[in-house]
Amino acid sequence: MNQSARTITFVAVAAGSVVVAFLSHRMTMPPEVAGFEKVGQDFYPDFDDPSEAKGLRVVSYNEDTASARMFNVDYKDGRWRIPSHHNYPADGEDRLAQTAASVLKIKRGALASRRPTDHERFGVIDPLDEGTATLKGRGQRVTLFKEGNVPLVDFIIGKQVEGEDNVYYVRAEGENDTYITEFEIDLSTKFSDWVERDLLEFDRDSLVEMEALTSDVDAERRIVPKTLLTIDRETSSDSWTLDGLDEATEQIKTTEVNQLVNALDNLELVGVRPKPRGDNDEPLLTTDLKFNPPKAASANPIIMQAVQQSLLQDLADKGFFLATGSDDKTRIVSREGELVASTNEGLAYKLFFGNQVTGTEEEIEIGGSKDSTEETEEEESGDEQSGEDETEPEGTESDSEEEEAEEADDEEEGPNRSRYIFVNVEFDESLLGDKPVEPVKPEEPPQIEDEADDADGPGDGDTTENGDADDSENSEADSDDSDADEAGADAGENEEEAEPDPQEEYEKALAQYNADLMTYQAELDAYGKKIEDGKKKAKELSDRFADWYYLISAESAETLMRQRSDYVEPKEEEEDESDAGSAAGLGDSLPTGGIDSSPDGPATNDPAVNSDATELPSTPDSENAGESPTDSTDDSPDGDADSETAAESDGTDSDGGEPSTEGDPAVESGASSGDEPANPNG
Repeated sequence: MNQSARTITFVAVAAGSVVVAFLSHRMTMPPEVAGFEKVGQDFYPDFDDPSEAKGLRVVSYNEDTASARMFNVDYKDGRWRIPSHHNYPADGEDRLAQTAASVLKIKRGALASRRPTDHERFGVIDPLDEGTATLKGRGQRVTLFKEGNVPLVDFIIGKQVEGEDNVYYVRAEGENDTYITEFEIDLSTKFSDWVERDLLEFDRDSLVEMEALTSDVDAERRIVPKTLLTIDRETSSDSWTLDGLDEATEQIKTTEVNQLVNALDNLELVGVRPKPRGDNDEPLLTTDLKFNPPKAASANPIIMQAVQQSLLQDLADKGFFLATGSDDKTRIVSREGELVASTNEGLAYKLFFGNQVTGTEEEIEIGGSKDSTEETEEEESGDEQSGEDETEPEGTESDSEEEEAEEADDEEEGPNRSRYIFVNVEFDESLLGDKPVEPVKPEEPPQIEDEADDADGPGDGDTTENGDADDSENSEADSDDSDADEAGADAGENEEEAEPDPQEEYEKALAQYNADLMTYQAELDAYGKKIEDGKKKAKELSDRFADWYYLISAESAETLMRQRSDYVEPKEEEEDESDAGSAAGLGDSLPTGGIDSSPDGPATNDPAVNSDATELPSTPDSENAGESPTDSTDDSPDGDADSETAAESDGTDSDGGEPSTEGDPAVESGASSGDEPANPNG
């Protein structure tokens, strides 16, 4: 082979080797991994306006019960509602906006896997996937909808990445790729997190009265409310008082009253049930407790009776009844009593307590197999007589302390307790306080007549009617002196105190009236505004409560349903400080016999000096057995300094004069204990 042929052969072999190497590389290279090109991009780049979101669905999965729990919030008929909870109105518009904003720009982080077999390991299996047999590894599916129920965002959140905060495995619904994504989002599926939990919505400082009631039946079998206790106060700064409290032996338990106020102020709903509604989705029971039958039933008495009976049965299942009151008006009657909480805004919140409900959290929120009928059945079966707790759920035994301990340790998984309440609100103007009173306009003073009209009259002539001029002159002369004296005296009095001018007094009163009238008008306007606001708020609350039975926690219900004896305790005896001081101080310091034994003390038995001392016995020389210690002092020998001091203290003149009787109890009393009266001259 010549040189040229050899060269061509080498080139051909080299070219073939290159082709073989290229083909081998292409055939053995791994396939291109789809998804890497999406790392760092948004999951849903077309979603850039949170206000587009008109609905939210969150689905979580419970591996223990092998069941998915769905929670929805939708915008319907101009309001946000929770379809999964009987379309109850949601107050979570802000929460939905926050949720939408938090998922607006969630980015795809590092690619964790692109194989479906890894979904269970990362916990991103769709909880609604019925085609997957495994019950583990199911995540939480979050879907945001725009109007028309069109998905905006739909992805599954899996397990949290170990050792990382706010970092989760996430995949978009319909994709197999799983990404590691960092985000902060609060995806609560609790009913209480999406509604206004403050059931009554009142300021605790506005609370002025709390009244517990029950119901009696009168002779005509009409329901008459009976007051069990009333706790009230004038203003928020005043102390609470309890009607019928015996202040001599009882006192109010302030701590218990504060717990009652706190329970009302913090009363939270934990579940709802819709009241029966008619064909046009109108309530069968109006806010003023009147039967509102559907139009279809109005023309048929049989249907009317069936609908009415259905309403009464629904009320009875919850623990409530309708009855005619003593005022011939229909009113709600509760099996467990009622509580009226009144505020200075004129609002009277009436809470009627119904049956107790036990069950899981979901059963409490929306209803389930365990409902209020369970308690009724337990009561009828006589469980109370057997010593079992009436609130204990069916099928639970308390015979073993170990079982009770296990139930306490597993309280979250065990049945919860709650109670139905029926809420109604009325406006009561008397709660606003006294209505402003219009001031009274002062009367004008009478017109003062001209002095000239009084100048012409009898007595101006020189003679009397009988012509006795001399007599009148004499009488005038006789009275000149006295008149002059009286005139002088009157002039002095007028100078000291001038007689008020009626016109001036009227003008002052009129000015004060005009000022009071302006104040009255302002107070009347404010009072009218309170009435307007109170009626408006009462209607808003009544409309809000009209369609629903509410459930509150059993603990809150127990605080609200306490008896009068829970607020009363024996009054602590207060020791009289003055008596204690006398007994502890003065009595111990007095010497025996009432005489000061100190060297510098007074040597006298004068009762005025030793007023608290024990009375001394009379001396043998006393002529009278009842002679006072003062008299015995007078008989002491002369020249004794102590006797002179005693004499001076008794009021006796040191020069030997007559003793003074002033201040001597024996003399002032007018008699001694002897046969003869005491000699005032000694």
